[in-house]
Amino acid sequence: MFNFADSPLRTKEKWVADFSKNMCFEIRPEISRDVYIEKNKKKSLFIGLKKKNALTSIEMPESSAVYTNQYIEANFSLEGTNCAAGVMFCNNGSGSYYLALVSDTGHFRLALVTNHVSRTLAGWIKIPSGILPNERTDIRLGIIVFSGHMIFTVCGKWAAEVYDNSVPGGRLGLALVSFDNPEHNSSGVVSSSVLKDSFSCQARIYSLSLDTDFYTVFSGHKKWTDIDADIGMTNRRLLAESFFDLDRPDAAYDQILKTWKQREDAAKKIAATHIEMRTKEELLLAARFNFRLGKFQTAEEYVNLCLEMCSMCKNSGENNKTIEWEALAEKAKILCSGKKFDALAGFLPAYIEKAKSSKDQKAILPSLYVLTEYALRSL
Repeated sequence: MFNFADSPLRTKEKWVADFSKNMCFEIRPEISRDVYIEKNKKKSLFIGLKKKNALTSIEMPESSAVYTNQYIEANFSLEGTNCAAGVMFCNNGSGSYYLALVSDTGHFRLALVTNHVSRTLAGWIKIPSGILPNERTDIRLGIIVFSGHMIFTVCGKWAAEVYDNSVPGGRLGLALVSFDNPEHNSSGVVSSSVLKDSFSCQARIYSLSLDTDFYTVFSGHKKWTDIDADIGMTNRRLLAESFFDLDRPDAAYDQILKTWKQREDAAKKIAATHIEMRTKEELLLAARFNFRLGKFQTAEEYVNLCLEMCSMCKNSGENNKTIEWEALAEKAKILCSGKKFDALAGFLPAYIEKAKSSKDQKAILPSLYVLTEYALRSL
């Protein structure tokens, strides 16, 4: 059995896997998969999975070095439907590791496996359009691990960040996963790839590199944590929503705050005065995140700002109306949970009148009347 404590710790090492031979990895034959080196024009490591709803991994030998802070880059293609491929890292040899995956439908997921039990840390997060190639033939996954902060890039664009130090270090590996009913395939996207033989999915890894030099890892980390980092606001919002769905409102709220800080820092370079730019959608998310954290006063402040923006917005489009109704419902929930029954009793009559005048919202009237009676009796 691999002994994590006795394994050599490498603080300065750099290598690139050479797929002209079986370098770095232990390749053992298995009934459920096929793995071999393709010695064609573009040498690659081929992995074919013959079963559905299964995971196969190619790992480094147990005698390999342990890597902690590290910069990993993998270039691969993925073929099939309901599948994903990626990198296993910090594998301590005792059934604990991190697994970063990119799916055939363009979603990213990070899982933490401890003692063979998997828990999602981020995902499935839709990778914004324009980042991944249409045919998934050139997926470039970057992973930076620095003092418990993990940053993930896809094709050179920021995809996610996660703070976790459950598995501080370990070996490296590659993984291919096939799903029966994946959460990430709700879009109905179907791959047009032609699979070899009887595989349910297959991947080709064209290159894999690792660098543990402190300066290299630190520089890569600094690139994505500086105020000038090129991080799309949509990416942060999607990550925030993923954290919220995973019952991590603190991490979700942190992404919203970083979005605002990033936008404000960019605005300061253009205008001499302070400019704060927060969208209605973001304010509503911030209200929900703080409500889940039990910070009712802060949640109320955010939802009030959201409603103010909705009332000032000249655009009466469907999206604005939807956000306004969601914000009204959120405010009622916040006031009730915060036991601010006087404010709730004062807020509900206008909410009820507004619902009466909307043919789409009349179904909520009975619950609003019940809530009004409850608020009045609780005064």
